[in-house]
Amino acid sequence: MANKRNHIVSDPFLSIIIPTFNESAEIHKTLKTIKTFLDSQIFSWEIIIVDDGSNDNTTEIVEASILENRSFNLIKNSHLGKGAAVRTGMLAAKGELRLMCDADLSMPVNFIDNFIQSYQDGFDITIGSREIEGSKRFEEPHFRHIRGRIFNFWLRLLGINKFQDTQCGFKSFSAPIANFLFKQLEIVGFAFDVELMHIASKQNQIKIQELPIEWHHNLNSKVRPFRDPFLMIRDSIKIKWKSFNGKYNLVYRSENQENKYNSKNSIFIVIPTFNEAENISELTDRLINLDLTNLRIIFVDDNSPDGTSEIIKRVSKKFETNKIQLIHRTRKSGLGSAYIEGFTSALNQGAEIVVQMDADLSHKPEYVKELINHLTNNDCVVGSRYIEGGGLDKNWDFKRKMLSSIANFGIRLAAGIKTHDATSGFKAYRSESLKQIDFSTIQSNGFGFQAEVAFTMERKNFRIKEYPITFFDRLRGDSKMSIDIIFEALWRLSTLRILNKIKKPTV
Repeated sequence: MANKRNHIVSDPFLSIIIPTFNESAEIHKTLKTIKTFLDSQIFSWEIIIVDDGSNDNTTEIVEASILENRSFNLIKNSHLGKGAAVRTGMLAAKGELRLMCDADLSMPVNFIDNFIQSYQDGFDITIGSREIEGSKRFEEPHFRHIRGRIFNFWLRLLGINKFQDTQCGFKSFSAPIANFLFKQLEIVGFAFDVELMHIASKQNQIKIQELPIEWHHNLNSKVRPFRDPFLMIRDSIKIKWKSFNGKYNLVYRSENQENKYNSKNSIFIVIPTFNEAENISELTDRLINLDLTNLRIIFVDDNSPDGTSEIIKRVSKKFETNKIQLIHRTRKSGLGSAYIEGFTSALNQGAEIVVQMDADLSHKPEYVKELINHLTNNDCVVGSRYIEGGGLDKNWDFKRKMLSSIANFGIRLAAGIKTHDATSGFKAYRSESLKQIDFSTIQSNGFGFQAEVAFTMERKNFRIKEYPITFFDRLRGDSKMSIDIIFEALWRLSTLRILNKIKKPTV
């Protein structure tokens, strides 16, 4: 657990994060050099030293420096690795701009000006590079340089790197980007830079610049020449595996984007119902309490005998006209056709965003905002039980969990669907994307409807993002799921896949 000495100044412009491990020979000189440079600047600053469990007197030297410099701060970690130390420092920092800096100061201190200029030019991340044009290396052994280039080539083969130099220890981040990236960081060793930059490169909004620097090799490098390269290869394979499984699919949103849909977009939530009278009031209240300004809720009732329609009419009177809408069908026509009728009504009323969800509170209403916010750069966001962070309610017994997982896996296999939660009924769509689906071709009317829509979206190359949710056990009423419904879906989707094998995909 981190042990923190609090000497940080409030609201500095620049935070410099220095990870240390047995740096007693270098750290005093490094701190003195950086402080001399920063004292000549007009902006406020802080230096955060994060010690990674040194067993020499590094921390004693730093603590002596802190007594004379209130802008220095020491955080003591147990020995976890360089990545963990940098993560701790970045998340503790208060600076508008945050620069990670190696303890041996192998880059001349005046290059900090270039990182600041890059930030002022609009770049969110600046990577110090020893490889691009304009960079210089001094006194580096040839074998070390060759080893680094082989590792970089390996990362490109894996498809997890597009930068010339991921491993340079000098990188800067704007505060919002640092908080977004380092909260996701899991690799704690020397390959943490690879994970960090892979996450960043998946964000279309983040502007990244590679900056040429001068780099002076330190003979006392902490990289072990034989063991550490193998650990870095192992960690890079972990990163590739996590990326393949959607671990890094979170989308960065600025503060302006966070609430963009609340302020101007027309949001319609389509909810099919059959015998859900006990859930309508709570569901409606929780959705209204989300405070989505331009929200409309469309209930499509399949002629429920328990009085669901009457409850919806009663609830709707508490709100403005058309806030709560009811489509009452005179006979039970099925889940799929209920969704289609609700979608059609929403689009005809000018919906810009359409959300679908269940009425039984198994879909937590508070997830709706997250699904909507993640529509940035996506056509559809799927509330997913089957990606990391998602799951099934702890109240479900083992048999039900197995049935759900096997049914979902079987349907994915039958239809060749890549989306992990192919049968999810919790989705948010952009209206222009939803309009591209020809629902007259969707033949599944029950459980398989969700998977057939997922199949259709993938064939149309929709940008689909899965957001992890917990699927809760219904508190009231009875589930409509059965083995017969699952087998019907498997048969329909297997047939659909076979038929489409001989057709040219439509895009």
